[in-house]
Amino acid sequence: MPEGGQPIILFVEQQTTGGYPKIANVISADFHSLGQIRPRDEIRFERVEGHVARSLLMEGEKLLASKELFAES
Repeated sequence: MPEGGQPIILFVEQQTTGGYPKIANVISADFHSLGQIRPRDEIRFERVEGHVARSLLMEGEKLLASKELFAES
């Protein structure tokens, strides 16, 4: 969180945080949505427990696998 109070979202290729406090992580299941936002788009964060984050990721992977299987047919 920089001094201005507007959060910065850093992806895997991020540089070091430069001393900014890290207040949260985006769950892996939401990376696809996060990658589609544009500058100045508004987003909302909510607290997600670890087991829920894992479950959402597994559901998304199953859905993707079923679409890939369908595309091969």
